[in-house]
Amino acid sequence: TVKIYVGGALNNSGIATGGDFSILISALAQGSNVIDAIATDALGNVSTTISSTIFVDSVAPVEPVYTDLPATINTTSYTITGTAEADSVVKLYIGDTLAASGNAAGGTFSILVPGLTENINVINTTATDALENISSTASSVIFVDMIPPAAPTITTNGGVNFSAYTGCFLLEGTCASDSYTIEVNNSTTGVHYTPGQTTWSAEAHLEIAVDDTFTVYAYDLVGNKSAPDSIHVTFLFAI
Repeated sequence: TVKIYVGGALNNSGIATGGDFSILISALAQGSNVIDAIATDALGNVSTTISSTIFVDSVAPVEPVYTDLPATINTTSYTITGTAEADSVVKLYIGDTLAASGNAAGGTFSILVPGLTENINVINTTATDALENISSTASSVIFVDMIPPAAPTITTNGGVNFSAYTGCFLLEGTCASDSYTIEVNNSTTGVHYTPGQTTWSAEAHLEIAVDDTFTVYAYDLVGNKSAPDSIHVTFLFAI
């Protein structure tokens, strides 16, 4: 008969049939458990004790926490960072589909997630420790927007090229309401625009005796760039 003790207390016993035994032990505690086994024959002779240690960890890791996860991006892949149980395996899902995984070395993770699609993406993240305990799921939403705003329109002089007798004049125009920034000749200097509005203006300048083309772009909140609109202005001398 083989008797199994856990921490000095009898836990279970069984028969070593043919010299082998298989005995279920239960109620193991979290952490280290000292296991002792003793065999007793039919005449009551008792063997020496063999000992071993079993470490029990059935506690799931804490739920991962995202770090500065943006609400909207303009790319189909993004590096998600955060914290999780040290050295756990962090798995990131788009919906129910595993997209990427990595190790939370030192309790932090930084994992590139590909396969994001236009519109709403539900990100679900779990941490799994070395004993396959799985944390609860951290969820968030990333909105992918790769569609640029409509091209702005220059309305000064009806949008038609014109001549000016002064080097300073006002360009005006319209734009889509999802525009966030208006640039004229790749600059916002002198541009007057409030995000969400549908009109804009810009203080334009010409050097003496120099013609110039003014090109306008609109950008949305995540940096998508519209098609341009342009107008050519010729500087004239007053006679």
